[in-house]
Amino acid sequence: MSAARALAGNDLPPDVAAKTDEVASGTNKKKLREMLEEAKELAEEDERVESYRLAEIAAQARVEARRKMFEPYERFGISESDPGPVEEGKAPGWIEEPASPEQIAWLKKNRLAAKDVTSGMVYRLQSKAREWYDQGKATFKQRQSLRSAGAPEDVSFPMASRLIDAWHANKMKTLPPETIANIIAQRIPGEDG
Repeated sequence: MSAARALAGNDLPPDVAAKTDEVASGTNKKKLREMLEEAKELAEEDERVESYRLAEIAAQARVEARRKMFEPYERFGISESDPGPVEEGKAPGWIEEPASPEQIAWLKKNRLAAKDVTSGMVYRLQSKAREWYDQGKATFKQRQSLRSAGAPEDVSFPMASRLIDAWHANKMKTLPPETIANIIAQRIPGEDG
């Protein structure tokens, strides 16, 4: 501990106290008050630099989160140009109409993006959901959670439930590969996929 720090007493915050030692080691000609002011300024500058660094990390995390957003339209090849349920000929007019309030509610219930969505796009998503239900596969909601957990998405409904339970038990942090492998290896009799 420097003499300047000892003279300043115990009232100094830890970061200022550390900077006081640093400033005091550089010179003997400064007055105590000047050394303490310089130490305080250095500590404040360090705090500003750290807060900028943390803000940059937080901004990057938001960008990563946006990039990882579950985007079912692109993932399952659903676009406005795809006529969907029509086999031949011209697509019916309702396909290009904006989604109905009921369809928007369905999207929100399934935690899917509802902005700029057509009725045809929602119809195709609902068809995919029915197909998965008939096959006993994970739902859209489950697939989003599985993706966040770092687990495979195309699994059975009960398997998805077990993986999501493990993810919640892991405080919603990405599951280690060995945990995922152990859960998948513990198949329940009669469970497909």
